[in-house]
Amino acid sequence: MKRKIVKCCLLTMSLVLISLFSFGQKKNLRQYYYWTNQAELAICDSNYATANACYDKAFALKIPFAKDLLSAYLLNLKLTHDVDKIETYAKYLIQCGDSELSERYASECEVDSQVYKLLQFIETNYHSLCDTALQHSLDEILEKDQSYRHGRGLNAFEDSMNHAIIRDIKGLSDRYKINIQTTGIYHLYNLHAPAIHYVRAELHDLQDLFKEHVLKGNIGADMYMRLEDEYLLVIENNKETDELKDPNGYGQGNFYFYKIGGTVFITYPTNIKMVNKHRKALGLSETFEDLVKKVSWEYTHNIMRWHSISTCIYGDKDENNAEAVKLKKEIDEEHAAGDFHRLYFDESVRK
Repeated sequence: MKRKIVKCCLLTMSLVLISLFSFGQKKNLRQYYYWTNQAELAICDSNYATANACYDKAFALKIPFAKDLLSAYLLNLKLTHDVDKIETYAKYLIQCGDSELSERYASECEVDSQVYKLLQFIETNYHSLCDTALQHSLDEILEKDQSYRHGRGLNAFEDSMNHAIIRDIKGLSDRYKINIQTTGIYHLYNLHAPAIHYVRAELHDLQDLFKEHVLKGNIGADMYMRLEDEYLLVIENNKETDELKDPNGYGQGNFYFYKIGGTVFITYPTNIKMVNKHRKALGLSETFEDLVKKVSWEYTHNIMRWHSISTCIYGDKDENNAEAVKLKKEIDEEHAAGDFHRLYFDESVRK
């Protein structure tokens, strides 16, 4: 994988900062989701050329979501070793506020010196084009939430704090254009912890705001689906029993995917047809069955970052492992009886 890096003379700073992609602006969400879903499924099947072609089609339709841009980059960095695509996606990631690409590459991959030098060159000569005022506001929202929860526990609820958070988030939504080019690739995730605390207080306005941006194609659907599933789980169970009821929402939340120790557990929805209908209403072509295939591939290959799974803590390491063994035995017995509504697998060791 030899490739000479040509350090072109940068005539003006504006030439460095121009956008590197001609992403389509058409809000064809269904087609976009169709092609990104096909790309991810192709990766699971080791059809990497097909995956690249699918990403090309998706990104021609609209500005990509953070997860998809990062996936296209990792596909080529770790699987195809296509240096031209690595360069293209790395430049756009830097412009979307990513950093330390070369450092991550060195820690996660068998290093090719030409690729490493290329990433260092891009980091030096390309810079973030994100809205720093918006990013600062997102940082402040997270800090406000975390400083309040500190010492009170994760489940500390207070109406005044929750309503202050929603006011802040609505204010940002009114004042700024929201997409990967303004928030950056990671800053939007600052809202995840405050939003989870909000929905656990059985409040719903925030999900409506997220859904509005999802349907407009400003942000991906993942965070909204997780929030709505969490809300439905709280409402359905209402803290009256230790036995959790299936919320039958979007199939994205902690009820369906969770880790204990080094084992990933998956629970199928009781009404999978309804869950897939809900997902389709957002424009997704990805079914719950597709999601299970991707999660299984992701956590046994450790290449992509598609789906974040929460870890359940039962005590120290030995107690967590004991709980995992107990649950795996239950599932093995279910499988022996022909019941496959739950499954598990041990994730591979992460670097």
